[in-house]
Amino acid sequence: EMCIRDSNSSGTIHEFFGTSTFSSSLSVTSGNITASDGGVLINGAGGAILYLNDSNDNPDYQVQNIGGAFAIKDGTSNVERLSITSAGLVGIGTNNPDSKLNLFGTGSDADTRISIKDGVGIANVVGRNGSLSFQADVDNAVSGTSINFAVDGAERFRIDSYGNVGVGTEPRTAAGGINNDTNVMLVIGDNDTGIAQDGDGQFEIWANNQEIANFNASSVTLTKDLFIPDKLRHDGDSDTQIRLSL
Repeated sequence: EMCIRDSNSSGTIHEFFGTSTFSSSLSVTSGNITASDGGVLINGAGGAILYLNDSNDNPDYQVQNIGGAFAIKDGTSNVERLSITSAGLVGIGTNNPDSKLNLFGTGSDADTRISIKDGVGIANVVGRNGSLSFQADVDNAVSGTSINFAVDGAERFRIDSYGNVGVGTEPRTAAGGINNDTNVMLVIGDNDTGIAQDGDGQFEIWANNQEIANFNASSVTLTKDLFIPDKLRHDGDSDTQIRLSL
């Protein structure tokens, strides 16, 4: 049973029961429509549509069920903002999603961006023109941020705020001649073994917090003994030399 009375509850305007139909227009001002032990059913020849008008009576948003698909439509722009198909696929910015969650947009990063804000820091995942971008602390509001990847409950890869990379371990901190503010190091296995770019044109190999080899445009320097178990072979023309300093 549904009963609609005037504002003073002095008389019944409309009252109907069970599956009875309500064919006339209904306008409720500063009030509610309440259904007990049931629901409010909206049918339409072209689909069920619930119009949500603003204070100027403009149908800015619509809730629709058309052909078994649920949608929230922006009536002003005549665009579906959210769509759920009969197969359970969810589309944001599209009425034809092709996956469980499909984010669609054109024209700017904001149309295809998932933004996560915790406190003052903002992290984004952005897809544009087939490219994928992970962004940590986009406003540079927090110090020491990083991008981390975990597998089977353990962190396996991290990029810190200096650009240092750790594979299977945290990136190294400033130590052993490597200055995180100006240089970049890739550590592997533990944070004192890996390869580093130590200034322009300077490439280094580190092990157990010790520099083992230094490469630059003019020379290669080994800081530890070089052991050759079999033979040292030189193939080249007469202008190529192997120099040994004893």
